[in-house]
Amino acid sequence: MHSIGIPLTYRRLPEQEVDTPWTEAEPAAPAIAVIAGVALSLVMIAVAAFLV
Repeated sequence: MHSIGIPLTYRRLPEQEVDTPWTEAEPAAPAIAVIAGVALSLVMIAVAAFLV
């Protein structure tokens, strides 16, 4: 039951965290998430470049 309950709660929590702050700007939330993902990837590439 724990192996089933943990993924379900893990899937439900992010949705609630995303919906509550972006209730007024739900269409913009996916775009912000994509931009944040790209920014994080660029930061990781920059850090890797400095380390190498």
